[in-house]
Parts: sequence; structure tokens; C-alpha cells
Amino acid sequence: MSDQRMPGMLGVDFLQQAQEHFPDAKRILLTAYSDTNAAIRAINEVQLDYYLMKPWDPPEEKLYPVLDDQLDEWQNLHRRFS
Repeated sequence: MSDQRMPGMLGVDFLQQAQEHFPDAKRILLTAYSDTNAAIRAINEVQLDYYLMKPWDPPEEKLYPVLDDQLDEWQNLHRRFS
């Protein structure tokens, strides 16, 4: 998971680099409304699994369920192949 706007690197660029090292990892991008083009770029370039628009308050409703779903999906995939 990465925020699109970080000091020194864009989130899409971070996810591209992470994908090289961890190709099976889930990729989630946090974006602001003005960063929708970044989300589209991430979908196309790094096969983004999910993007969240900020703000995602309250996290119990808007953030945690997404993380739970992505972790469950990853875990289920890896159980089948282990």
C-alpha cells in the first residue's frame, strides 16, 4: 500500500519498484480526488488491486474492510499453492 503523494517518489513509482521484488503482493494506492489519473496509470502499469480515495474516515468503515478483503484474498491464493 502506498500513498500517491510521498516525499521524493510517487506512489505509482513505488508500487512499480515493489512489484519487481514482490510480484505476488497486493497493490493498493491511496489517492486524493485530484489524483484519479494516477490511479488509472497504476491500474494499467502495475495491475493495481485497489485504490482508495482520501479521506477514508472513519477507517473502520472505509479502510479496514478493504485491507481485510485484500489480505484474505492474498492468503486464500497462497493457501491453495502451498
